[in-house]
Amino acid sequence: MVSKPLYRTQRGFSLMEVLVSVIVLSIGLLGLGGLQMTSLKGSNNAHFRTVASLAATDLADRMRANPIAVAAAHYESAYVLATCKNPPEKLCESTVLCTPEELADYDVFRVNCGVSDDGFQTGGAQYDLPEAFMSVSCASATCTSGIEHTIEVRWNEADDSDADNKVQQRTYELDFVP
Repeated sequence: MVSKPLYRTQRGFSLMEVLVSVIVLSIGLLGLGGLQMTSLKGSNNAHFRTVASLAATDLADRMRANPIAVAAAHYESAYVLATCKNPPEKLCESTVLCTPEELADYDVFRVNCGVSDDGFQTGGAQYDLPEAFMSVSCASATCTSGIEHTIEVRWNEADDSDADNKVQQRTYELDFVP
């Protein structure tokens, strides 16, 4: 009688196969996490550009609505006065009568600093953008109606191209004729 060799068929996985599977899966998850972090950083920077665009457009609309202060070149000096800790003397809301110059001060303050309600701050370039700065200027010496104005909004953001996350100053400029 010839004896048959006993072959055992393998059932299940060996520990080595499980280890390789876990390593491959963990590398994939690390890559996915890195992609998610890059996506979040890019999304945040895009948000900053959108906020800067909205602030500049808001100020341009307010300047178009106040042509007397634009003709007197008051918006070019008003941004210097716009510190969020010192609001303008008159808050030109719906029931308050203001001169065009007071309205210009209020407009710049509102766009730059937003609205404070019961200690809660909403909106404003200073609160929505990191280290924001806003200015209004003209190419010509006199900044009056009919002359092209430039609204510049600057802020700091993380540089997407750097691995060490250095901060870069970004600028959004809006050229318009009020």
